[in-house]
Order: sequence, then structure tokens, then C-alpha cells
Amino acid sequence: MDQREIFNIMKNRFMFMGTVEGTIPHVRPMKPYIDDENNIWLISHVDTKKIREIEDNSKVELCTLGDENEVLRIAGQLESEDHFSKNILDDIKTKMFVSIPQLQGFFQGPEDKSIAIYHLKVSEIIFRHSENEVKSELNFHKG
Repeated sequence: MDQREIFNIMKNRFMFMGTVEGTIPHVRPMKPYIDDENNIWLISHVDTKKIREIEDNSKVELCTLGDENEVLRIAGQLESEDHFSKNILDDIKTKMFVSIPQLQGFFQGPEDKSIAIYHLKVSEIIFRHSENEVKSELNFHKG
């Protein structure tokens, strides 16, 4: 398993994102956007419980299964919009709406004011086959 294969899994699947509220975990489906530099971006409505949880604790984990029931887990910390310029965010939002057509059902378009964008600063990527053998433990972004 190499970096390209991991990003292909992410691009072709919905993932589940785990957050924590106090001591209670919450898991939700999310569709990450992978940009040309392999940065991972997530989008949500600003007025959700999930956003309040992220504001209190920005550490999250994404998880999904591959075609052969491989488990892909990606842990990291979400960086909010205030870490990026308006030009970068506008470009990412536009590309997300092209890459993830399902967003049209949730938002009016890339300029919708109810959008919250986050960049995942990856700390750990773990990929396991169904035999529970770790095939790769990778850290793509040093932080």
C-alpha cells in the first residue's frame, strides 16, 4: 500500500469521522476532498453540533473500508478557515463542489455562507488488512 492507493480509497469512498464531546464519542459520515497536493479538506454546515465539538477539540479520526475490507484510519487535527487566505478557501470550495456533486444537496454553492471548511493536519495513517496485520503506518504531513 502506498500513498497513491490510500488517497484513491479516500477519493472514492465516504469516510466516518469521529469527534468527542466531553467524554462521549460521535461518528458521522463525511466525504473528504483531496486537493492536488494531497491535502485533506472537510466541509460542514456552520450551525451543527459537530462544529461545536470541533471547536472544543479539533482532534479527529477518519475511518473507512477498502474493496477487500481493508481498514483505513487517518488521525489528525482540523485547522479552521482562519488559517488560510480567502483565495485559497474560495479555490478549495469551488473544487469541492466539482469533485463532490452531492454537496449541491446540502449547500447553495461554493459561496454559501453556511459552509465551514477544515483542513486535516494528518498525524497518523494506519492501513490494516482483514487479518488485522498492519500493512502500512504512514505519516504524510509532519506537523
